[in-house]
Amino acid sequence: LVILGPSGVAYAISGCFIFGKRLEEFSDIKSAIGYCFKIMTESNYDWPALSEEHFWTTGMWVWSFMIFLAVIMLNMVLA
Repeated sequence: LVILGPSGVAYAISGCFIFGKRLEEFSDIKSAIGYCFKIMTESNYDWPALSEEHFWTTGMWVWSFMIFLAVIMLNMVLA
């Protein structure tokens, strides 16, 4: 939890910088943390809305988030 928490907050903050002006889910830190938690637990996100403006940046953000947080960190916490 010591590594998972700050990593999740870092991805939420970066999501605010990348998507904050376009998407309500990333408009502030609190909602961004909630949406990142939703992505991490449910693996459910709106790809067309996220990738509307910056396709490659969104791809790198989503794939690194899914690999690093959802797969590795969540499995470490559950183990």
